[in-house]
Amino acid sequence: MDKFLAAAGFLAVAGTLFLTVFEQENRFIETPVKELNSGLLNQNVLLTGLVFNPQTKAGVFSFKLCQENDCVPVVFFSLRRVSLVDSGDWVTVLGKVSEYNGELQVIGDSLE
Repeated sequence: MDKFLAAAGFLAVAGTLFLTVFEQENRFIETPVKELNSGLLNQNVLLTGLVFNPQTKAGVFSFKLCQENDCVPVVFFSLRRVSLVDSGDWVTVLGKVSEYNGELQVIGDSLE
């Protein structure tokens, strides 16, 4: 019985640690477009804004997400994750900040 309780205690602690780490890695930080910078590379962000110039090429969906005068490219590599949007649509994007050709962009995970 003591071995069972010790094993159960160990699993409870290990599970709690795993969930804490997993939750932090998958947390999305609400970020204004004007505050995106290289310090946020590989960070999960939540952005809201207007869609401009949506395009689909070779299975990749992209658009500019704009807030006032600030814009960032958003790219989705899986069309199964998004419903296509039109210019002027207000959207929320969950994604990861990355860099492409020296410019910041967001690799989209989901789009609402």
